[in-house]
Amino acid sequence: MSRIFTKARAINAILRFASQTSLQLSSKRAEPHRKHASFLQFAEARRHYAASSMQVAKRKDYGVLNDGDVKFFEHIVGSRAITNPSELDGYNTDWIKTVKGASKLVIRPKTTKEVSVILAYCEHRNLAVCPQGGNTGLVGGSVPIYDEIVLSMSLMNQIMHIDPVAGVVVCQAGCVLERLDQELEKHGLMMPLDLGAKGSCQIGGNLSTNAGGLRLLRYGSLRANTLGLEVVRHVSHADTLCCFPIAPSPNAILTLPSLSPL
Repeated sequence: MSRIFTKARAINAILRFASQTSLQLSSKRAEPHRKHASFLQFAEARRHYAASSMQVAKRKDYGVLNDGDVKFFEHIVGSRAITNPSELDGYNTDWIKTVKGASKLVIRPKTTKEVSVILAYCEHRNLAVCPQGGNTGLVGGSVPIYDEIVLSMSLMNQIMHIDPVAGVVVCQAGCVLERLDQELEKHGLMMPLDLGAKGSCQIGGNLSTNAGGLRLLRYGSLRANTLGLEVVRHVSHADTLCCFPIAPSPNAILTLPSLSPL
């Protein structure tokens, strides 16, 4: 997934329930050190659960990364292929440090073409891949389980087009949610999604998890606000599928995001 087509909403819409929640929270003045202690207890409980209870599936019969593979990827993306162990640590560890993978390579493409070539090669070599956005999830879903190649979307962060009349934005999957909201604000628009991790999370990861957030009840899920996608398909042929309707028209086109793969 390299570009996302999503509705942007008028900025003057104010959530009533958000104002009520703010008032309720402001009346409960917990001491800062107690809040901090509670978070530490929660994090420690998560670490204990991960260490004692989590069942990890057996590694499937995927290929093993070798020097030839690394050289191929470096030929495609240059210095955007990361192999330094000290740099890999942040990509291998989840947000609250409860789970950790063992990837030996992170690739940061900038274009759909690069993603296509990378995945075609991985398909040919039977190399497992772990796509990664902002890595802000709390359940370990954004980090590798074993030694999968991490395909980071962080450099696919371009805003391609904003249509203030239709209320539509086209962007790449690595766009940070907060930056999207700031750019849309210049046009009197806003994202239909708001999260505590908005300064780090990426729109591709938001969509892949169908993130809800503070504006869910008002504007619906992010999936419901998504009009089109550009995705890599038939990776052995480095092909892409692009479906970008100009405006919502479910009676005239197939709603591809809703179709299940065969």
